[in-house]
Amino acid sequence: MPESVEEIGRFQEWGPYLSYGADPATMMTIAWRTKEPTAGAWVKYGKKPEECDQVAKEVAKSATRHHLVRITGLDPATIYHYKISRDGNTTWTFETGLPPGSRKPFEFIINGDMHAYPCNRLDRYFLLMNSEAPNHDFYVGLGDFINDGLEMKHWNSFFYDARAYMATRPLMNATGNHDTGNKEKYKNYLDAFMHPYVNPAEGAYYLLEYGNAVLFFIDSDNAGRGEPLPGDEQYAWLEENLQKYARQDRWIFLFMHHQIYSTGDFSCPHIMHDVFRPLCQEYHVDAVFYGHDHHYECFWIDRDTDWGGTLFFVAGAGGGQHHIDHGIMGDREGQTKYIWPGRFFNVRKHGIPAPSPKADGNTLGFRNDELVKESQLLGVLEPNFVHIRIDGDVMDLKCIGWQKQVYHHLRVKRAGAGRKWDEACEIQKIDY
Repeated sequence: MPESVEEIGRFQEWGPYLSYGADPATMMTIAWRTKEPTAGAWVKYGKKPEECDQVAKEVAKSATRHHLVRITGLDPATIYHYKISRDGNTTWTFETGLPPGSRKPFEFIINGDMHAYPCNRLDRYFLLMNSEAPNHDFYVGLGDFINDGLEMKHWNSFFYDARAYMATRPLMNATGNHDTGNKEKYKNYLDAFMHPYVNPAEGAYYLLEYGNAVLFFIDSDNAGRGEPLPGDEQYAWLEENLQKYARQDRWIFLFMHHQIYSTGDFSCPHIMHDVFRPLCQEYHVDAVFYGHDHHYECFWIDRDTDWGGTLFFVAGAGGGQHHIDHGIMGDREGQTKYIWPGRFFNVRKHGIPAPSPKADGNTLGFRNDELVKESQLLGVLEPNFVHIRIDGDVMDLKCIGWQKQVYHHLRVKRAGAGRKWDEACEIQKIDY
């Protein structure tokens, strides 16, 4: 195994790594890379380790280094054992998802902005997610997994650190500006992650039905064009499907990279507010998750409405202490819209943060003081991930730090199914 920065940067035998197909209950995609081009790759699988006698062959018809096998016709919510042609003697497991409409409980992990590069030691993060949320079914990434999508050593580093975790847990991710911010980066991203995209020429956007939830993955970089708003085709797809699934006793979740509401570096862009808030209001979206800013923060928007409002989360604290935006505790020479009082920010306790005295027209982001005052619950400047458990119409959400602390613990009902703001929804918060 690699033992140095240089060796990790040259690591080429990615995977195997998992992702769901269009139907998580019956489809699984298994991918890996080899040092040299090979042909005829296969996956052998079965419900018992000694009976991996079913065979699925790769999509490619000629020799390649990147191998992709799509398995269909699987049984829902079932554990399978599998082997790949590169490592024929090693057996891993995967579990298929819940069928659409099922109300059985399920769990998943969310974070973004890992910014992988050699010796970033993201393997510790994956170990923590398994130890603190041992029953989670899949992992949602919010973009910027890779520090520089043009640097293959950064891609190699991510797959080196994730090699044990991603062999048994499906990863479903959204694009970020660091990994898909231009056409060349976007091509590398599509080579690595083959999700059930609607039209990859316009963006890596797609949706999944999982149990009693519908998960929307939005490409806020628009196929490498670097524009945070969805293009016309992606927006039409988003609204059409929000309309389709709204008010059907389903949880509606949106995942993307660029922030909508935040008191971090990039704060509250008006145009994102103008586009996404009406959609959430019209279709009663339950929660929106994004990164880009490197901290955790929760906003409960429209919480006094009869349907209960939408929760918005900044969840971009996935890259360790050196990637947390500690600079927002100062003014960064005028580059910070909100100056936090410390590592924790609770507007009900601390009030609206002062603007930087050095801020000018070139400062990143925008202030939205009225919205922050009305809706911000908690912000945390520590590495963390978000763990979610859905049980019928109840969501249990925890922000868990690297030292295993629970910084924020929420328990809320689904929008339109009894969701109502009450401070008792916050089971735990750290805001000293």
